[in-house]
Amino acid sequence: MGRKPRDNVAGGIYHVYARGNNRALVFFDDRDRRAYLGILGDVLAEFRWCDWGTASKITFIERGDGVWDEIGTATEGKGTIPFEPGLAAEGEREIIAQYDVNGIPGPIEELDVYDAPPPPEAGEASNVKVKREGKKLTIKWGKVAEATDYGVVVQQLNGVQKSKIVPAKKRTLKVGRIDPTEAGTVAVSGIGPLGDIGTEDIATFKAIKKKPDRRIPYDQLGEGGPKL
Repeated sequence: MGRKPRDNVAGGIYHVYARGNNRALVFFDDRDRRAYLGILGDVLAEFRWCDWGTASKITFIERGDGVWDEIGTATEGKGTIPFEPGLAAEGEREIIAQYDVNGIPGPIEELDVYDAPPPPEAGEASNVKVKREGKKLTIKWGKVAEATDYGVVVQQLNGVQKSKIVPAKKRTLKVGRIDPTEAGTVAVSGIGPLGDIGTEDIATFKAIKKKPDRRIPYDQLGEGGPKL
């Protein structure tokens, strides 16, 4: 079915949109959206849509492998914007600037390049303590440098294992349903910003009941038992 030809008027305002084939997703997260705006800005720069003198806001961004972090924005004058390198592998990164006019992104300009240091790693765990009350363990440990989470593993001697990831703001955990006849160990380790695992610290807990003796006395083996 035919349709009216689109208007093509000099100086007109047009709505430009992007849509995936078969209505598939084009952008999966904000990083995809920012990358698209950067490409759009480069196109606008090529066609001289605007220049730095007309910018209403400039956004400074750290760009690298796995990094696209906004450092800060400026609207006028001179100044300094301190920042911490984004959490990613060490290596070369760029400081770029993107300006916009009334909310419409302009081109991206590369300002400088620097070598980012390696990311912080989780330190060594310490002071792990375990208190047992019946079938429940209460576990506490000391703060681990650079840890964003803690990994806690409870290992019983019968092979049963329980593990838990605990947020960094907590340094205590209660674990239930521990066999009272079983002893075991508790290992705590810090987890760093990029998922690295620091050196663990281990504490032990004891059984509070004896295991039942399931052995059958020789004189109860019956006629089928061995003869001496």
